[in-house]
Amino acid sequence: THTHKHTFSPSDVTEYSCGSLIGDPRFCLNFTGLGYRSPPDGFNITNRLILRNNEIQMIKISDFVNQAMLRYLDLTENRITYVDVKSLDRLSELHQIQLSKNPYNCDLLACPLKSWILKRSTIVVDAMEVKCRTPLSMEGREVINIPDSICRNNSNNNSFQINTGPDSTVIGVCVVLGLVMISVAAVSIRMRALRGQHVVLNHGNMVLRRRDNPSDQQGSLARATALAAMGI
Repeated sequence: THTHKHTFSPSDVTEYSCGSLIGDPRFCLNFTGLGYRSPPDGFNITNRLILRNNEIQMIKISDFVNQAMLRYLDLTENRITYVDVKSLDRLSELHQIQLSKNPYNCDLLACPLKSWILKRSTIVVDAMEVKCRTPLSMEGREVINIPDSICRNNSNNNSFQINTGPDSTVIGVCVVLGLVMISVAAVSIRMRALRGQHVVLNHGNMVLRRRDNPSDQQGSLARATALAAMGI
């Protein structure tokens, strides 16, 4: 089993060649059933790459860096659960790709693959056979049919999107009305509180003090008179 990437010279790949261009065997490479756990390093001249029936578990962003001329790619019958579609985006010459017979994990991270396949349905020849294995509730479902409820939170900044349907509109109106009523109540309470206060100047600063009722004022005056008589 090949656990690391390999770099081949033209002579090394002769036995894996499925066709040549101007005598170069790297034009078409067939690595079927060699036990690779990740795609081997390729060549810019490679036009066809067959990686069927290996042990590849993930397609990472660093894969296929040196294969700009790749037109045909076969990744069927591996153990792929996740694909970083940026690795496929760099294959600008790609005309046909096969992705089926892999145990894809269809959670939020699979949503970019769903979008990628839908946008390139003409080159993904087995799109309807690219299916989920996990979670159990999604087993057997096509990746392109992952529910929008799973992918709704998927965006470049992973921001949460709010459902703007009729129900949420009603809820939003109720929330706004509730906030308005709370604000009105707060103002009313404040106004009532101010009616019992008066403004005085304390060293040039405005200070709110509780307004005493007449009986309180008379009591205060009597206490002040008594204290003055006592010399306090």
